[in-house]
Amino acid sequence: MLIHLDDFPLPSAERVAILRMLSALNRPLDLEGLWWLMDQAWIAHGCSIQPLDQGCLDAFYRDPVWTLNGIFIEQDDQSMLHRHAFAGVLASLGVKQVLDVGGGFGTLARQLDDQSAEVRIDILEPYPTSCMLSLCQEHPGIRFVDCASPGSYDALICTDVLEHIQDPLKLLVGMIEAVKLDGHLLIANCFEPVILCHLPATFHLKYSFDHFCEVLGLQRVDRFDLPYGALYRKVSIANLTEIKLRRLERWSRRLYPWRRFCEHWLLPFGVRLKRASRDPLYYPKKLLKQLH
Repeated sequence: MLIHLDDFPLPSAERVAILRMLSALNRPLDLEGLWWLMDQAWIAHGCSIQPLDQGCLDAFYRDPVWTLNGIFIEQDDQSMLHRHAFAGVLASLGVKQVLDVGGGFGTLARQLDDQSAEVRIDILEPYPTSCMLSLCQEHPGIRFVDCASPGSYDALICTDVLEHIQDPLKLLVGMIEAVKLDGHLLIANCFEPVILCHLPATFHLKYSFDHFCEVLGLQRVDRFDLPYGALYRKVSIANLTEIKLRRLERWSRRLYPWRRFCEHWLLPFGVRLKRASRDPLYYPKKLLKQLH
């Protein structure tokens, strides 16, 4: 993809940094190339050194690569398809007060503001870029907040954030508290090692995130129009102590290797066995086709 920077109000130093990154990539930018640039920034800011230092993390999330990430999203068809779907789901719920946690470039918040003059969107973003702030200034329905008041929002958005957080369950609890009873949370996660800033300590949630949502008072809502992420409704006020939450977290971590083994080995074997029982000649025919 050829990235067009002229449509965005970039400070000169940030523009120069982004052009330098694109030059280092030495090919048109795609998702894998963007991840490579992020990995280079992660290493350059010392985030690969353990234990992970908060100062290094702060420097990484203020790196111009995140402005490039926002620009890429707004010029990538698949990324925008997801955000249009998110905006459509929220519009169908008739929400009035929305909290966008880790709002990034503000793309989804701006879409919601354009969609309805009645919706008010608060962005909780610890590392807002100057470009993001400039773009959002043109939208009167958007404001930036430093914290979220409990029970203040009809809906909450959190997309591709929790896998970057050292204590994602603590943030999840706070997110749920910010939403009114019967309100909704639209959450998308990628608890996978596709990029260095996806923290390994979060990977166990790939298999247990829905369970944590359930015990914290959420109910998953099936939506055919949501190709990525999941919608949850807050159906109860959870009475879960910190001690019990951390006990469940420890069990989730311990079970992670087994669940991963089952996903990668036992589940595919079961699928193959079922297919072979239905059609005993399926794999012999497939092998012959490959040989020819």
